[in-house]
Amino acid sequence: GEKALFSTNYIGWHVAAFLLHTIAVFFLFKLLWRIRPGVLATLATLFFSTAYLTINTVLYEQVVPYMLSTTLLLISLYYVHKKEKFFIPVICMTIACFIHETNILFAGLLIVYFWLKHEKQRSLAFVIPIATYLAFYIPQKFIGASPVAIDSIFKPSNIPIGIIATITLASTWLG
Repeated sequence: GEKALFSTNYIGWHVAAFLLHTIAVFFLFKLLWRIRPGVLATLATLFFSTAYLTINTVLYEQVVPYMLSTTLLLISLYYVHKKEKFFIPVICMTIACFIHETNILFAGLLIVYFWLKHEKQRSLAFVIPIATYLAFYIPQKFIGASPVAIDSIFKPSNIPIGIIATITLASTWLG
């Protein structure tokens, strides 16, 4: 799981958390600036950027996966709003779903959003993260293993399967 990355090396956790938070702040600013450029976008980004300052060193092992999940979610939302390279948000959202299950809700909200905008192909594209996650979750759930999350998805045998499944589904559905 998470301990495989840096074990008890707090410097590694600090660097990883700082880099992920910096990337998340960058994509949040780009996203907010695309939606409504101005002082509000800047202030909201500055407010978000202070969240990193309150994290205790003991919690980094638990926080870094959430930061990675948030970063992938923001990258996904940025590219969705930019309306180009649509495979990037689908792949980022799929990986984010495996890191933290809450992202399945965001993928579902994007399905509804695009469905209501009558963009059916874009709507169906966000079925990929949910379907890929469920393809791993359901078999493990029914054989009595724990659900797929950060602890089990980063097993060497699961990573290539998840990436191949995501790329195959994305390339099939998105043209």
